[in-house]
Amino acid sequence: MFNIKAFSNIGYQSDNICKSNSLITKFYNQKPVTMVNGIIRNVFIDTISINEDYIINFNSFALPTDTLLMHIVPNILSSGNIFENNIGARWGEEGNLQSGSSTIIYDVGSVESEFYWRPHCGLVRNQAYEFMLITNDLTLPNPLSDTVFVKLYVTKKENYTPFFVSPDTIRANGNNNIKTYRLKSGNLFQLDGDSIIKTYDGDSTQQVYIGLFDDPLNGSDVNNSFIFMSYIHNVSSYATFKWNIRCEYARVEPYKVKIIAYDNDCYKPDSVDIELIFYIDNPFKIKTKIIGESENLDTSEIYKYYIDTTSATGYNWISDDAIIISGQGTDTVFVKWKKTVNGRLICVLKFDDTDCLIDLHKVVNSSTSINNQNSRILNIYPNPTSDYFYIEGIKANIDHKLILYDIQGKVIFEKIIKEKSVIDISDIEKGIYIIKLDEYILKVLKI
Repeated sequence: MFNIKAFSNIGYQSDNICKSNSLITKFYNQKPVTMVNGIIRNVFIDTISINEDYIINFNSFALPTDTLLMHIVPNILSSGNIFENNIGARWGEEGNLQSGSSTIIYDVGSVESEFYWRPHCGLVRNQAYEFMLITNDLTLPNPLSDTVFVKLYVTKKENYTPFFVSPDTIRANGNNNIKTYRLKSGNLFQLDGDSIIKTYDGDSTQQVYIGLFDDPLNGSDVNNSFIFMSYIHNVSSYATFKWNIRCEYARVEPYKVKIIAYDNDCYKPDSVDIELIFYIDNPFKIKTKIIGESENLDTSEIYKYYIDTTSATGYNWISDDAIIISGQGTDTVFVKWKKTVNGRLICVLKFDDTDCLIDLHKVVNSSTSINNQNSRILNIYPNPTSDYFYIEGIKANIDHKLILYDIQGKVIFEKIIKEKSVIDISDIEKGIYIIKLDEYILKVLKI
Protein backbone atom coordinates (compact mmCIF):
# COMPACT_ATOMS: atom_id res chain seq x y z
CA MET A 1 0.00 0.00 0.00
CA PHE A 2 3.00 2.29 0.17
CA ASN A 3 5.59 3.45 -2.29
CA ILE A 4 9.07 3.14 -0.82
CA LYS A 5 11.07 5.94 -2.34
CA ALA A 6 14.44 4.57 -1.11
CA PHE A 7 15.49 1.14 0.12
CA SER A 8 17.36 0.60 3.38
CA ASN A 9 18.30 -2.07 5.77
CA ILE A 10 15.52 -3.71 7.67
CA GLY A 11 14.08 -1.29 10.15
CA TYR A 12 10.66 -0.54 11.54
CA GLN A 13 7.75 1.70 10.56
CA SER A 14 6.59 4.58 12.75
CA ASP A 15 4.35 7.40 11.51
CA ASN A 16 5.21 6.70 7.87
CA ILE A 17 8.97 6.92 8.56
CA CYS A 18 11.22 3.91 8.11
CA LYS A 19 14.20 4.07 10.47
CA SER A 20 17.41 2.18 9.90
CA ASN A 21 21.01 2.40 11.06
CA SER A 22 21.94 5.17 8.64
CA LEU A 23 18.87 6.11 6.55
CA ILE A 24 15.45 7.70 7.11
CA THR A 25 12.93 6.90 4.39
CA LYS A 26 9.50 8.49 4.01
CA PHE A 27 6.50 6.42 2.91
CA TYR A 28 3.84 7.75 0.51
CA ASN A 29 0.26 6.66 -0.07
CA GLN A 30 0.20 4.86 -3.39
CA LYS A 31 -2.97 6.66 -4.63
CA PRO A 32 -2.56 10.28 -5.68
CA VAL A 33 -4.58 12.60 -3.50
CA THR A 34 -7.23 14.61 -5.38
CA MET A 35 -8.55 17.87 -4.02
CA VAL A 36 -11.80 19.48 -5.21
CA ASN A 37 -11.98 23.22 -4.54
CA GLY A 38 -9.36 22.81 -1.84
CA ILE A 39 -11.02 19.85 -0.06
CA ILE A 40 -9.95 16.18 -0.32
CA ARG A 41 -13.06 14.39 -1.54
CA ASN A 42 -13.92 11.09 -3.14
CA VAL A 43 -17.54 12.07 -3.78
CA PHE A 44 -18.46 15.65 -4.67
CA ILE A 45 -22.12 16.76 -4.63
CA ASP A 46 -23.36 20.28 -5.30
CA THR A 47 -26.45 22.21 -6.44
CA ILE A 48 -26.29 24.73 -9.28
CA SER A 49 -28.66 27.58 -10.19
CA ILE A 50 -29.50 28.11 -13.84
CA ASN A 51 -27.90 30.86 -15.89
CA GLU A 52 -24.96 31.26 -13.52
CA ASP A 53 -21.32 30.40 -14.14
CA TYR A 54 -20.34 27.31 -12.17
CA ILE A 55 -16.67 26.33 -11.80
CA ILE A 56 -15.02 23.39 -10.03
CA ASN A 57 -11.23 23.31 -9.58
CA PHE A 58 -9.46 19.95 -9.32
CA ASN A 59 -5.92 19.40 -8.05
CA SER A 60 -4.13 16.04 -7.74
CA PHE A 61 -0.62 15.52 -6.42
CA ALA A 62 1.85 12.74 -5.55
CA LEU A 63 5.67 12.62 -5.34
CA PRO A 64 7.38 15.62 -6.92
CA THR A 65 8.86 13.38 -9.63
CA ASP A 66 5.75 11.36 -10.46
CA THR A 67 3.99 11.87 -13.77
CA LEU A 68 0.25 12.33 -13.36
CA LEU A 69 -2.56 12.10 -15.90
CA MET A 70 -6.02 13.57 -15.30
CA HIS A 71 -9.14 13.14 -17.43
CA ILE A 72 -12.93 13.16 -17.16
CA VAL A 73 -15.13 10.24 -18.17
CA PRO A 74 -18.89 9.81 -18.00
CA ASN A 75 -20.19 7.86 -15.07
CA ILE A 76 -21.20 4.60 -16.75
CA LEU A 77 -23.36 3.72 -13.76
CA SER A 78 -25.48 6.84 -14.28
CA SER A 79 -28.26 7.25 -16.82
CA GLY A 80 -27.77 11.03 -16.84
CA ASN A 81 -24.06 11.77 -17.09
CA ILE A 82 -23.13 15.33 -17.76
CA PHE A 83 -21.73 14.86 -21.27
CA GLU A 84 -24.34 12.71 -22.92
CA ASN A 85 -26.76 15.40 -24.09
CA ASN A 86 -24.43 18.12 -25.37
CA ILE A 87 -25.40 20.47 -22.57
CA GLY A 88 -22.49 22.84 -22.79
CA ALA A 89 -20.12 21.76 -20.02
CA ARG A 90 -16.36 22.24 -20.58
CA TRP A 91 -13.25 21.17 -18.78
CA GLY A 92 -9.50 21.32 -19.21
CA GLU A 93 -6.52 23.30 -18.05
CA GLU A 94 -7.41 26.56 -16.39
CA GLY A 95 -7.67 29.27 -19.00
CA ASN A 96 -7.82 26.71 -21.81
CA LEU A 97 -11.14 24.98 -21.27
CA GLN A 98 -12.24 22.59 -23.98
CA SER A 99 -15.51 20.97 -24.90
CA GLY A 100 -16.32 17.36 -24.18
CA SER A 101 -14.46 14.81 -22.11
CA SER A 102 -11.51 13.95 -24.37
CA THR A 103 -8.98 16.40 -22.95
CA ILE A 104 -6.21 14.64 -21.00
CA ILE A 105 -3.95 16.72 -18.80
CA TYR A 106 -0.40 15.67 -17.91
CA ASP A 107 1.96 17.15 -15.38
CA VAL A 108 4.72 16.16 -12.95
CA GLY A 109 4.20 16.16 -9.20
CA SER A 110 0.74 17.72 -9.41
CA VAL A 111 -1.88 18.38 -12.02
CA GLU A 112 -4.64 21.00 -12.03
CA SER A 113 -7.81 21.38 -14.07
CA GLU A 114 -11.05 23.27 -14.10
CA PHE A 115 -14.63 22.30 -14.88
CA TYR A 116 -17.00 25.01 -16.21
CA TRP A 117 -20.76 24.82 -16.72
CA ARG A 118 -23.56 27.32 -17.22
CA PRO A 119 -26.75 25.24 -17.17
CA HIS A 120 -29.78 26.73 -18.87
CA CYS A 121 -33.44 26.58 -18.01
CA GLY A 122 -34.14 23.38 -19.91
CA LEU A 123 -31.70 21.38 -17.76
CA VAL A 124 -33.70 21.72 -14.53
CA ARG A 125 -34.60 18.25 -13.21
CA ASN A 126 -34.61 16.17 -10.03
CA GLN A 127 -31.98 13.69 -11.24
CA ALA A 128 -28.31 14.50 -10.80
CA TYR A 129 -25.87 15.01 -13.67
CA GLU A 130 -22.79 12.86 -13.05
CA PHE A 131 -19.25 12.30 -14.23
CA MET A 132 -15.98 10.89 -12.85
CA LEU A 133 -12.64 12.64 -12.58
CA ILE A 134 -9.81 10.10 -12.78
CA THR A 135 -6.16 10.78 -12.00
CA ASN A 136 -3.46 8.17 -12.83
CA ASP A 137 0.09 8.02 -11.45
CA LEU A 138 2.09 6.71 -14.42
CA THR A 139 5.44 6.48 -12.64
CA LEU A 140 4.87 3.15 -10.93
CA PRO A 141 5.18 -0.14 -12.83
CA ASN A 142 1.49 -0.69 -12.22
CA PRO A 143 -0.21 2.71 -12.58
CA LEU A 144 -2.37 3.71 -9.69
CA SER A 145 -5.42 5.90 -9.90
CA ASP A 146 -7.72 8.06 -7.85
CA THR A 147 -11.36 8.69 -8.77
CA VAL A 148 -13.67 11.47 -7.66
CA PHE A 149 -17.39 10.96 -8.32
CA VAL A 150 -19.15 14.24 -9.09
CA LYS A 151 -22.92 14.74 -8.83
CA LEU A 152 -24.47 18.07 -9.78
CA TYR A 153 -28.13 18.99 -9.31
CA VAL A 154 -29.60 21.83 -11.39
CA THR A 155 -32.37 23.93 -9.85
CA LYS A 156 -34.22 27.09 -10.76
CA LYS A 157 -32.76 30.28 -9.47
CA GLU A 158 -34.98 32.51 -7.37
CA ASN A 159 -37.65 33.91 -9.62
CA TYR A 160 -38.71 37.54 -9.77
CA THR A 161 -41.97 38.76 -11.26
CA PRO A 162 -41.77 41.73 -13.63
CA PHE A 163 -43.24 44.98 -12.40
CA PHE A 164 -44.02 48.33 -13.99
CA VAL A 165 -42.63 51.61 -12.75
CA SER A 166 -44.76 54.73 -12.68
CA PRO A 167 -43.36 58.26 -12.53
CA ASP A 168 -43.85 58.21 -8.77
CA THR A 169 -41.79 54.95 -8.63
CA ILE A 170 -44.71 53.00 -7.18
CA ARG A 171 -44.62 49.39 -8.26
CA ALA A 172 -47.59 48.11 -10.19
CA ASN A 173 -47.84 44.44 -9.24
CA GLY A 174 -50.64 42.03 -10.07
CA ASN A 175 -53.31 42.23 -12.74
CA ASN A 176 -55.57 44.95 -11.37
CA ASN A 177 -53.62 48.02 -12.36
CA ILE A 178 -55.65 50.61 -14.19
CA LYS A 179 -54.60 54.01 -15.48
CA THR A 180 -57.36 56.32 -16.73
CA TYR A 181 -56.84 59.26 -19.08
CA ARG A 182 -59.31 61.88 -20.30
CA LEU A 183 -58.18 63.27 -23.64
CA LYS A 184 -59.39 65.57 -26.40
CA SER A 185 -59.99 64.37 -29.90
CA GLY A 186 -57.64 65.87 -32.45
CA ASN A 187 -54.62 65.71 -30.13
CA LEU A 188 -51.54 63.48 -29.84
CA PHE A 189 -51.24 61.24 -26.78
CA GLN A 190 -47.87 59.74 -25.90
CA LEU A 191 -46.31 57.55 -23.21
CA ASP A 192 -42.56 57.00 -23.32
CA GLY A 193 -40.00 54.87 -21.48
CA ASP A 194 -39.67 57.28 -18.58
CA SER A 195 -43.33 57.04 -17.71
CA ILE A 196 -45.60 54.12 -17.06
CA ILE A 197 -44.27 51.57 -19.53
CA LYS A 198 -40.87 50.92 -18.08
CA THR A 199 -40.53 47.54 -16.41
CA TYR A 200 -37.98 45.73 -14.25
CA ASP A 201 -37.32 42.07 -13.50
CA GLY A 202 -34.76 40.82 -10.99
CA ASP A 203 -33.79 37.89 -13.21
CA SER A 204 -30.76 39.63 -14.60
CA THR A 205 -30.13 37.06 -17.33
CA GLN A 206 -33.67 36.95 -18.64
CA GLN A 207 -35.20 39.33 -21.11
CA VAL A 208 -38.37 41.13 -20.14
CA TYR A 209 -40.84 41.34 -23.01
CA ILE A 210 -43.49 44.04 -23.38
CA GLY A 211 -46.54 43.69 -25.60
CA LEU A 212 -49.68 45.66 -26.42
CA PHE A 213 -53.09 43.98 -26.45
CA ASP A 214 -55.98 46.08 -27.70
CA ASP A 215 -59.68 45.65 -27.08
CA PRO A 216 -61.73 44.56 -30.14
CA LEU A 217 -64.52 46.85 -28.92
CA ASN A 218 -62.27 49.79 -29.78
CA GLY A 219 -62.88 49.07 -33.45
CA SER A 220 -60.22 48.04 -35.97
CA ASP A 221 -59.72 51.60 -37.21
CA VAL A 222 -58.78 52.80 -33.73
CA ASN A 223 -56.65 49.75 -32.89
CA ASN A 224 -54.72 50.16 -36.13
CA SER A 225 -53.99 53.78 -35.22
CA PHE A 226 -52.01 52.86 -32.07
CA ILE A 227 -48.23 53.20 -32.49
CA PHE A 228 -46.44 50.88 -30.04
CA MET A 229 -42.69 50.21 -29.98
CA SER A 230 -40.95 47.96 -27.43
CA TYR A 231 -37.25 47.91 -26.57
CA ILE A 232 -36.32 44.58 -24.98
CA HIS A 233 -33.35 44.16 -22.63
CA ASN A 234 -32.26 42.09 -19.68
CA VAL A 235 -33.56 43.23 -16.29
CA SER A 236 -35.20 46.40 -17.62
CA SER A 237 -37.24 46.99 -20.76
CA TYR A 238 -39.37 49.87 -21.93
CA ALA A 239 -41.82 50.82 -24.65
CA THR A 240 -43.38 53.85 -26.28
CA PHE A 241 -47.07 54.32 -27.03
CA LYS A 242 -48.42 57.03 -29.33
CA TRP A 243 -51.92 57.74 -30.51
CA ASN A 244 -53.06 60.43 -32.92
CA ILE A 245 -56.62 60.88 -31.73
CA ARG A 246 -58.73 61.73 -34.73
CA CYS A 247 -61.74 63.97 -34.43
CA GLU A 248 -64.24 61.20 -35.09
CA TYR A 249 -62.89 59.10 -32.18
CA ALA A 250 -64.82 61.17 -29.64
CA ARG A 251 -67.46 59.01 -27.95
CA VAL A 252 -69.02 58.26 -24.58
CA GLU A 253 -67.62 54.74 -24.22
CA PRO A 254 -63.92 54.50 -23.29
CA TYR A 255 -61.20 52.88 -25.37
CA LYS A 256 -59.09 50.22 -23.65
CA VAL A 257 -55.68 48.62 -24.13
CA LYS A 258 -53.46 46.43 -21.98
CA ILE A 259 -49.69 46.62 -21.82
CA ILE A 260 -48.21 43.34 -20.59
CA ALA A 261 -44.66 42.63 -19.40
CA TYR A 262 -43.60 39.01 -19.18
CA ASP A 263 -40.52 36.82 -18.86
CA ASN A 264 -39.95 33.08 -19.18
CA ASP A 265 -38.44 31.49 -16.10
CA CYS A 266 -37.89 27.82 -16.89
CA TYR A 267 -40.94 27.73 -19.08
CA LYS A 268 -43.07 29.14 -16.28
CA PRO A 269 -44.07 32.57 -17.57
CA ASP A 270 -44.40 35.49 -15.18
CA SER A 271 -46.36 38.50 -16.26
CA VAL A 272 -47.85 41.76 -15.08
CA ASP A 273 -50.16 44.07 -16.96
CA ILE A 274 -51.48 47.60 -16.82
CA GLU A 275 -54.81 48.52 -18.36
CA LEU A 276 -55.03 51.93 -19.97
CA ILE A 277 -58.49 53.46 -20.29
CA PHE A 278 -59.02 56.48 -22.54
CA TYR A 279 -62.06 58.73 -22.47
CA ILE A 280 -62.05 60.88 -25.61
CA ASP A 281 -63.95 64.14 -25.32
CA ASN A 282 -65.17 66.27 -28.15
CA PRO A 283 -63.34 69.60 -27.60
CA PHE A 284 -66.32 71.54 -28.93
CA LYS A 285 -68.44 71.62 -25.83
CA ILE A 286 -69.62 75.06 -26.86
CA LYS A 287 -73.12 76.39 -26.95
CA THR A 288 -72.90 78.78 -29.83
CA LYS A 289 -74.74 79.59 -33.00
CA ILE A 290 -74.84 81.98 -35.92
CA ILE A 291 -76.78 85.10 -34.96
CA GLY A 292 -78.55 87.18 -37.62
CA GLU A 293 -81.73 87.69 -39.62
CA SER A 294 -83.39 84.53 -40.93
CA GLU A 295 -86.84 85.72 -42.10
CA ASN A 296 -88.31 88.38 -44.39
CA LEU A 297 -85.07 88.72 -46.34
CA ASP A 298 -84.46 90.84 -49.43
CA THR A 299 -81.83 89.90 -52.04
CA SER A 300 -80.94 93.57 -52.45
CA GLU A 301 -80.02 94.06 -48.82
CA ILE A 302 -76.79 93.30 -46.90
CA TYR A 303 -77.18 91.38 -43.65
CA LYS A 304 -74.84 90.94 -40.70
CA TYR A 305 -74.16 87.49 -39.14
CA TYR A 306 -71.81 86.68 -36.26
CA ILE A 307 -70.75 83.82 -33.97
CA ASP A 308 -72.06 83.99 -30.43
CA THR A 309 -69.31 83.56 -27.80
CA THR A 310 -66.71 80.99 -28.78
CA SER A 311 -63.02 80.31 -28.17
CA ALA A 312 -62.39 79.48 -31.82
CA THR A 313 -59.22 80.81 -33.43
CA GLY A 314 -60.24 80.35 -37.06
CA TYR A 315 -63.45 81.19 -38.97
CA ASN A 316 -64.22 80.04 -42.49
CA TRP A 317 -67.58 81.16 -43.91
CA ILE A 318 -69.06 79.15 -46.78
CA SER A 319 -72.27 79.58 -48.78
CA ASP A 320 -73.53 78.84 -52.26
CA ASP A 321 -76.69 80.76 -51.49
CA ALA A 322 -75.14 84.07 -50.39
CA ILE A 323 -72.33 86.39 -51.41
CA ILE A 324 -69.89 87.10 -48.56
CA ILE A 325 -69.23 90.82 -48.82
CA SER A 326 -66.72 91.18 -45.99
CA GLY A 327 -65.51 89.61 -42.73
CA GLN A 328 -64.16 86.32 -44.06
CA GLY A 329 -61.78 84.86 -41.45
CA THR A 330 -63.42 86.71 -38.55
CA ASP A 331 -66.33 85.95 -36.26
CA THR A 332 -68.58 88.47 -38.10
CA VAL A 333 -69.51 88.64 -41.81
CA PHE A 334 -71.75 90.73 -44.03
CA VAL A 335 -73.57 88.85 -46.78
CA LYS A 336 -76.06 89.43 -49.59
CA TRP A 337 -78.45 86.54 -50.19
CA LYS A 338 -78.89 85.10 -53.68
CA LYS A 339 -82.16 83.48 -52.64
CA THR A 340 -84.41 84.02 -49.65
CA VAL A 341 -85.85 80.52 -49.21
CA ASN A 342 -83.82 77.65 -47.76
CA GLY A 343 -80.63 79.65 -48.06
CA ARG A 344 -77.70 78.19 -46.09
CA LEU A 345 -74.78 79.99 -44.45
CA ILE A 346 -72.05 77.86 -42.87
CA CYS A 347 -69.16 78.81 -40.59
CA VAL A 348 -66.38 76.27 -39.98
CA LEU A 349 -64.58 76.87 -36.68
CA LYS A 350 -60.99 75.89 -35.90
CA PHE A 351 -59.24 75.69 -32.52
CA ASP A 352 -55.51 76.02 -31.85
CA ASP A 353 -55.15 73.00 -29.53
CA THR A 354 -56.72 70.47 -31.91
CA ASP A 355 -56.90 69.52 -35.57
CA CYS A 356 -60.64 69.08 -35.35
CA LEU A 357 -63.17 71.41 -36.93
CA ILE A 358 -66.82 72.16 -36.21
CA ASP A 359 -69.34 73.69 -38.55
CA LEU A 360 -72.38 75.82 -37.71
CA HIS A 361 -75.33 76.16 -40.08
CA LYS A 362 -77.69 79.08 -40.56
CA VAL A 363 -80.80 78.33 -42.62
CA VAL A 364 -83.07 81.22 -43.63
CA ASN A 365 -86.79 81.30 -44.42
CA SER A 366 -87.22 77.60 -43.68
CA SER A 367 -88.84 75.46 -41.04
CA THR A 368 -85.48 73.72 -40.64
CA SER A 369 -83.97 74.67 -37.29
CA ILE A 370 -80.62 76.36 -36.85
CA ASN A 371 -77.68 73.92 -36.64
CA ASN A 372 -79.86 71.18 -38.10
CA GLN A 373 -77.94 68.16 -39.33
CA ASN A 374 -79.41 66.11 -42.19
CA SER A 375 -80.63 62.70 -41.11
CA ARG A 376 -78.53 60.95 -43.73
CA ILE A 377 -75.03 60.06 -42.42
CA LEU A 378 -72.08 60.47 -44.76
CA ASN A 379 -68.59 59.10 -44.16
CA ILE A 380 -65.30 59.81 -45.88
CA TYR A 381 -63.02 56.81 -46.32
CA PRO A 382 -60.08 56.63 -45.94
CA ASN A 383 -59.60 59.68 -43.73
CA PRO A 384 -56.80 60.76 -43.29
CA THR A 385 -55.63 59.97 -46.79
CA SER A 386 -52.58 60.67 -48.92
CA ASP A 387 -54.08 60.32 -52.40
CA TYR A 388 -57.79 59.63 -52.75
CA PHE A 389 -61.08 59.12 -50.90
CA TYR A 390 -64.68 58.28 -51.57
CA ILE A 391 -67.88 59.20 -49.75
CA GLU A 392 -70.16 56.57 -48.26
CA GLY A 393 -73.88 57.19 -47.78
CA ILE A 394 -74.77 59.49 -50.66
CA LYS A 395 -77.87 58.80 -52.71
CA ALA A 396 -77.46 56.48 -55.68
CA ASN A 397 -78.27 57.12 -59.32
CA ILE A 398 -78.14 60.92 -59.12
CA ASP A 399 -75.44 63.55 -59.60
CA HIS A 400 -73.99 65.36 -56.58
CA LYS A 401 -72.07 68.62 -56.63
CA LEU A 402 -68.82 68.51 -54.61
CA ILE A 403 -66.76 71.60 -53.75
CA LEU A 404 -63.40 71.29 -51.97
CA TYR A 405 -62.19 74.28 -49.91
CA ASP A 406 -58.94 74.83 -48.05
CA ILE A 407 -59.01 76.02 -44.46
CA GLN A 408 -58.99 79.67 -45.57
CA GLY A 409 -62.11 79.14 -47.68
CA LYS A 410 -60.40 79.11 -51.08
CA VAL A 411 -62.04 76.80 -53.60
CA ILE A 412 -59.60 74.06 -54.64
CA PHE A 413 -61.86 72.35 -57.17
CA GLU A 414 -65.48 71.57 -58.02
CA LYS A 415 -66.84 68.42 -59.63
CA ILE A 416 -69.93 66.33 -60.11
CA ILE A 417 -69.75 62.91 -58.47
CA LYS A 418 -71.95 59.85 -58.20
CA GLU A 419 -72.45 57.26 -55.49
CA LYS A 420 -69.13 55.39 -55.86
CA SER A 421 -66.96 58.13 -57.32
CA VAL A 422 -63.31 58.27 -56.25
CA ILE A 423 -62.03 61.76 -55.46
CA ASP A 424 -58.34 62.21 -56.23
CA ILE A 425 -56.45 64.73 -54.05
CA SER A 426 -52.93 63.40 -54.62
CA ASP A 427 -51.80 66.70 -56.21
CA ILE A 428 -52.85 69.08 -53.42
CA GLU A 429 -50.90 70.21 -50.34
CA LYS A 430 -51.12 68.39 -47.01
CA GLY A 431 -53.61 69.82 -44.55
CA ILE A 432 -57.27 70.01 -43.56
CA TYR A 433 -59.87 70.58 -46.28
CA ILE A 434 -63.60 71.33 -46.19
CA ILE A 435 -65.94 69.40 -48.47
CA LYS A 436 -69.34 70.77 -49.40
CA LEU A 437 -71.47 68.05 -50.92
CA ASP A 438 -74.97 69.27 -51.70
CA GLU A 439 -76.25 70.42 -48.30
CA TYR A 440 -73.56 68.49 -46.32
CA ILE A 441 -70.30 69.79 -44.86
CA LEU A 442 -67.49 67.26 -44.33
CA LYS A 443 -63.78 67.39 -43.48
CA VAL A 444 -60.84 65.45 -44.87
CA LEU A 445 -57.20 65.42 -43.77
CA LYS A 446 -54.58 65.12 -46.52
CA ILE A 447 -51.35 63.56 -45.18
